[in-house]
Amino acid sequence: MFFTYFKAYVTRLFKLLMSDKATKSDLLGSDNTCFKQPTTLSNLPNIFTSSNKTHQQHQQHKGQATVFSLGNRQNALLDDILAPLIVPNVAQENNETFQFESLFRSVQYAIVDHCSREYLFLCDFFLVTDQSAVDLFTHVMGRSITLLLKTLEERINLNYDAISLFICICFCTKYRQLMVSRGVLAIETYWENVEKMLWDRFEVVMKSHNESIRQLDVRKMTVDTRPHYVIRRYAELTSSLLVCSDLAYKKINSQLIAILSRQQAEIEGLLNRLATQLKTKKERLVFQINNYDVILTVLNVSLIKKNFFSFFGGFLRCDKFC
Repeated sequence: MFFTYFKAYVTRLFKLLMSDKATKSDLLGSDNTCFKQPTTLSNLPNIFTSSNKTHQQHQQHKGQATVFSLGNRQNALLDDILAPLIVPNVAQENNETFQFESLFRSVQYAIVDHCSREYLFLCDFFLVTDQSAVDLFTHVMGRSITLLLKTLEERINLNYDAISLFICICFCTKYRQLMVSRGVLAIETYWENVEKMLWDRFEVVMKSHNESIRQLDVRKMTVDTRPHYVIRRYAELTSSLLVCSDLAYKKINSQLIAILSRQQAEIEGLLNRLATQLKTKKERLVFQINNYDVILTVLNVSLIKKNFFSFFGGFLRCDKFC
């Protein structure tokens, strides 16, 4: 019964995945003209000529998948973790489509709900506990769990959206904590496997971003003292991941720190390469200040107070501008 239910539900659910989603070409170092809503130099802030347009520009276009900015996607971690499941036929009738993490959440909540009920029922009805209860539960739900792991692996490996993948990781953490609070530990291995799939894919996507930065040929780029579009993308992506980490873990996740540190090094290298294209020391100084200002402006103020300086360390050292 459970096998048939989950197979049908997941198959129908992922047909609701929005078509306007991240692709393998949506990278930090991609050409600015590749995006439907390009971030141009003209709409980036310059602290010497403009001051308060940044927050107005840092908005998600309604109805489109975001690649580097969070928009309101963090609300799922705040409000939607116990929201009702997505009902595929109702969503189809209403012509609704969803981002990957919304579909992922619905699948995980279905697992949490059914597994909690089934595990507690088996314990009460057959008077089993501990490993005996886990073994009986595995006998009942094992085939369904195997199906879900295989299906999720296929779907996760098609996801090129780093923010989406990290939100899914956060969902796993929250649902895992919920199961522990209910005294249901029978699917710990399931959570471990799903989280590993997500972390592996997240690292692959972030490495692709880093590689795109490394391969940028600054000699073919127009460079002036205004903030560079790659830096704006980087700031938005980093801010999004830090916000989600703070919501899920109340700190910066240690695995995330390692991944962001590698990306930070690539960004510093890019800024240095771009600065060499400017003629005077003054131009290089203004360029560096404007770009670091974009990073500071985009990052959430509360994150700066709690975690920003502890994570970025010497990223904004004064000697960078000397």
